[in-house]
Amino acid sequence: MDITTLSSKGQVNIPKSVRDELQWAPGKQGNDGFVLRLVASDGVERFNAGTKTTSTQIFRAAILPGWQFKRGSFVLQVFA
Repeated sequence: MDITTLSSKGQVNIPKSVRDELQWAPGKQGNDGFVLRLVASDGVERFNAGTKTTSTQIFRAAILPGWQFKRGSFVLQVFA
C-alpha cells in the first residue's frame, strides 16, 4: 500500500505510483504521443508591506496538454 507522508520541511511526499496516475495518455502510456497531466498545489502566500503582513491560503490546479517522446529508457515530455 502506498502512503503519502509529510517531510520535516512540511512538504507532502506523494508516492510515485500515485503521481503516475495523475498523467493520462490515449492507448499505452509508454508510447510516443499526446499526454495530459494534472497538477495541483496548495499553500499559503505571505506578503509583507511595511508593518502589515497579509497571508492568503491558495489552491491551484491545472490540466497540461503535452507530447511524449520515448527512445529506449530516455523519456522527454513537453507540456504547454
